[in-house]
Amino acid sequence: MQYAPYLHTIRGRIGSRSKSPKLEYPNGETVRKGPGRSGRRSTAVINQSLAGVVLEARKFSEITKVYGARHGVRGILNEDFIDLTQATTHNLEEVARTPASALGSTRDKPDEEYCRKMFKVMLAHEIRYFFYIGGNDSSDTCRIVNEQAKAANYELRTMHVPRPSTTI
Repeated sequence: MQYAPYLHTIRGRIGSRSKSPKLEYPNGETVRKGPGRSGRRSTAVINQSLAGVVLEARKFSEITKVYGARHGVRGILNEDFIDLTQATTHNLEEVARTPASALGSTRDKPDEEYCRKMFKVMLAHEIRYFFYIGGNDSSDTCRIVNEQAKAANYELRTMHVPRPSTTI
């Protein structure tokens, strides 16, 4: 990724399937993407990881908000977040079963400067956990952001969620 990276940022303290899937929120906001593929692999595995991160985050009282960034790292720079905290388990499970990109994608490959801008946004939103689903480039982005957090003496947990291979 850059094969369709998906971003999950979590704010907190340290310590009936359709052709067009959508996430619905209590405030009426929806995210809808048509069926399709991004890059050479299905995005269903990305959506499964997205659902898993959100559902697991609910188990920890330290986590007060779960955000998804529309269009991956570009969504962080643009502060284009979706509050996934109130997404229903049913909707997350439905999204996990679809081949469509739930949050959108980007082909951006962040360098040091790009990551510095991302980190500034994370600071502004008091984000303490950063999950990034994708391949090797996504892993490197996590490394760079983590180094910047350490240099700033900011408690941030960065976690690369490897994109599972869809080839057998």
